[in-house]
Amino acid sequence: MSSATSPLARTPSVKATTSTSTSCKRISRSPSGSPPSRHAPAARVSPPSPPSSICAKLNADVRSNAVLDAPYFDLAGHVDSRVYSISNVRYRDGSNDHTAAVLDVGVQRLLPSPSTPPPSPTRSKNAPSPFLVQRTGYGARAMFASEPLRAGFTILVERPVMLAPYIIGTALYEETEAQIFHTLLAQLPPETQARVLTLSSCKSVEECDVLLGIIRTNALPVTLPVPTDVLHPELPTHRALFLDTSRCNHSCAPNARWHWDPATLSLSLIAVRPIGLGDEITISYLPGTHLLLPRQTRQSLLLSAYNFSCCCAACIRMDEAESDAARFELGRVTWNVPKFEEWIADRKQVFSDALLVEAHTRRVLLIESEGLESICDNSKPGSCSPSLGGAVPKTATALPLTQYTRHLDALAMAYGALGDARNFREWTWRARESRPLSDVGSAKVLQAWITDIASFPVWGWRRRL
Repeated sequence: MSSATSPLARTPSVKATTSTSTSCKRISRSPSGSPPSRHAPAARVSPPSPPSSICAKLNADVRSNAVLDAPYFDLAGHVDSRVYSISNVRYRDGSNDHTAAVLDVGVQRLLPSPSTPPPSPTRSKNAPSPFLVQRTGYGARAMFASEPLRAGFTILVERPVMLAPYIIGTALYEETEAQIFHTLLAQLPPETQARVLTLSSCKSVEECDVLLGIIRTNALPVTLPVPTDVLHPELPTHRALFLDTSRCNHSCAPNARWHWDPATLSLSLIAVRPIGLGDEITISYLPGTHLLLPRQTRQSLLLSAYNFSCCCAACIRMDEAESDAARFELGRVTWNVPKFEEWIADRKQVFSDALLVEAHTRRVLLIESEGLESICDNSKPGSCSPSLGGAVPKTATALPLTQYTRHLDALAMAYGALGDARNFREWTWRARESRPLSDVGSAKVLQAWITDIASFPVWGWRRRL
């Protein structure tokens, strides 16, 4: 939910190429009445290079944006290198999904042609929806659970209705960017257009066009494959607008997280802890580990980007200093805890038996108290806590593990190495329950360990040292 220059970032194949504003530098078009083409020839228009003041501002914003990960971005070179195409995205799975997209032609060539989206593993296709959208007490629309949802439940799987670069290299003025999005909107079915225009905007009409405000408020950052054999490649991060997920409000202690799968061009919304019947389903509008920032910093970022003061459960707590301290502790990149492999092989007894158990239990309690089960581990795998290693099969579309799940894994493995059957079973069960229900491979392995503790590869090793 952000503009292209915001420090925040809430910010694929029915191809019908259409025309758009000629103020865009290079746009591919299909002649009127001709069949759509994925790689239509580009009509080249060369406006002057962007003013140095705009270059300086956008370069600074993009280079400092952790979500974009582009520390050497150069706007002038970026603009000069772009050739865009406006099209619809065609899906070969027989669905009625519509995605209107403006993309660099190099990115468009690399788009997959997914034959099927990842199905929601929690429910059959014809089952009632596990959520509903209704107005809150203050008049805004929000998403609510229509039944009790367990942790790991896949609430929805959806595709974007609009897809665009994070920065449209030729749209340096708001009226041009607005024209591009109006062209995309016109390609959608009338009922979809109507739903898009009911989404909220945190921007005033004095700031920008209404549709542009909706995009800047609701678009989520998604990654697409980009050509890397060019001097100024397109940014992998793009903006995608989702009709249902856009109804999720923000919380600094969200009960759901979303995951983008570029192979199927679809987003999954997953519960990270149990959600009761009638409870609101929330996500974080802050990127990555920004939820670990102090309350006042979070409030300032949200007010600046989305024009609201957060009143979530985490922000109305009276113990602000205690909460900030807990989040600071969770945000520490390094902590004085050995890796599991070092601890289990410690024949000189440098590390106590209880060291890993106490450290990871502390983290689990902090995460639960702050409602931060959604945060993923940004460190390298195994740097803070062990994964389940080769015992669990990997899949190309596997969701990244959350910090919470990593700590539960660590506790299960530590108790297994200590030969503590009761605690091993308890924490292994909790590690299994914290995973998405779609992670069938992990569930089978963990259940096998619960059933037969001797099947755990290093059962009792620490006890035998």
